[in-house]
Amino acid sequence: YDRGSSEWRGIRQQLDNRCFVVGAEYKISAKFRLLNPSTGEGETCDTNVQYNSGERTQCPSVVVYGWQCEGDDVYWRFWNQIPGFDWDKDSFNDFENSFMVTDQLASCKSVHVYVHQVNRNWDIVMDDMKISAAGTDAPTYAPTLFPTETGVITTPKPTVPPTSMPTVATVTDCPGDTTGPMEVAAGPIMLAKSNSLCILTKAVVDANGAMSSIAPVARSYDGQAWEKSAGEFATMLLYGQEFGDYTSGSQITLPELDGGSKYFLTSYSYSLSEENTVARMLETATFGTTLSDLENWVQGTTFVDWVDDQIKKPITSHREFFRQRVNPRFAHSLPIGRSDHACKGQSRWRKFTFAKTDGELWWKEQWFEAKFIEGDDYITIKLNGHVRTVVESIAFKNPAYIL
Repeated sequence: YDRGSSEWRGIRQQLDNRCFVVGAEYKISAKFRLLNPSTGEGETCDTNVQYNSGERTQCPSVVVYGWQCEGDDVYWRFWNQIPGFDWDKDSFNDFENSFMVTDQLASCKSVHVYVHQVNRNWDIVMDDMKISAAGTDAPTYAPTLFPTETGVITTPKPTVPPTSMPTVATVTDCPGDTTGPMEVAAGPIMLAKSNSLCILTKAVVDANGAMSSIAPVARSYDGQAWEKSAGEFATMLLYGQEFGDYTSGSQITLPELDGGSKYFLTSYSYSLSEENTVARMLETATFGTTLSDLENWVQGTTFVDWVDDQIKKPITSHREFFRQRVNPRFAHSLPIGRSDHACKGQSRWRKFTFAKTDGELWWKEQWFEAKFIEGDDYITIKLNGHVRTVVESIAFKNPAYIL
């Protein structure tokens, strides 16, 4: 499988989540080898590294990855839990772990098993991968009536180092909004919450210090906890991680970046005039802000007072307003949406009698007629025998047109 472009690429297989039962336990088992693609010889990974290290020495892990789940997506990473496990580069290495099906996992629309984030310079060879229901065996010994051991048995110290969170004691503050970007290193970091807008970005810096290929990673503002930025880059870069929220700040482990990219913190400040603040509120609370709304805004009026005043006004119908103005101006008659008769209810009339196209019939003799019938209060205007409109009076500048 081509993994040369990214360590996020790997082996993935969709699971039939209809088999998942909430509360059931499943066992993951597999056999892995890591090979040098050039020599075909085995590579050695560090079994004590059970996180995405910057040196890329971690052994293969298995991820259960669920999409469109209730609450959020599921991203569970499992490392080898065989006691005393030591990697043998010259043969297949057994892998075992287990997981319990939760309500969230059972709700996922799609679930995959995923093997990735292994050094992309190594080939992954996998065999005999299974995910099977794990049942408990009957006990082989009857319980003792009293303790058989009176001494205290000490366990050996763990071979797996503790995770990086929450051991970061130093808090990294955002730079001032006038000092420019500040570089931060990959790895565990505790970021102070920002009262202004502070953005963590990824950027490529050339020899002259110019930044390019800038992409947002996370942000904090108004004293709020840090959160991932929207977009595919931040989602993929920090997939499976969430910010740990503490009193002193928000903590996360920043992955190593490729291609000379670096992390930067940048602060921004802004302020709004009272007019812009009012315009923003009206844009949210009304069908659109107008200049007259801003000009008529009484100085010192609070938003609460404005909402209370709107509630006390007579009710108006937006549907009625919309229906009165919904039809555009038609230069020509159209059959769509037209009433059966001009005098029928809901019929609509154009506000002009003659159209430009009437004068384009140069090849056809046309007749204009203004007819008054005794007893009527109006004059009927016709063109080529068809009624166009009625008027109260009519005058001709050129008497030669009168027959």
